[in-house]
Amino acid sequence: MVRFTAGGGAAPSQDVGDRSDSRHPAPLTSEAGERSSGAATHTAALPQLADRSLESEAWQRLIEVYDPELGIDVVNLGLVYGLRAEDGVLRVAMTLTTPGCPMGGSIPDQVRFVLDTIPGVRGTEIDLVWEPPWEPEMMSAAARQALGWL
Repeated sequence: MVRFTAGGGAAPSQDVGDRSDSRHPAPLTSEAGERSSGAATHTAALPQLADRSLESEAWQRLIEVYDPELGIDVVNLGLVYGLRAEDGVLRVAMTLTTPGCPMGGSIPDQVRFVLDTIPGVRGTEIDLVWEPPWEPEMMSAAARQALGWL
């Protein structure tokens, strides 16, 4: 189900990981606050590594979803504000070019379909947001060039 979020509130990148986010997970510690090492650390880190791999694959798959009116993918249009994987569930914060976009129902459905086909994904949650509003400046240089705006 797509949730519609009206104005206000935190920017989507605060709720959903940003693809440019290069943070590393905090070191694993024991209950006593000491860093752990060895096989237990490696095993405990596996879900985080799997989620990072899913995020990377999800960004690649989102390039396959095109706005049918513009003929440009949702990533290069700047419609995807963030993406995060948690325990195999993908959370996507995205918008549309306008709240009245005639493709408003089909683009999020395409996003869900493409992401749900990634091996290891247990589900996809899409948060359709309107803040910040989409602006043409959010498009990549390649998208602006394809539209003849450069």
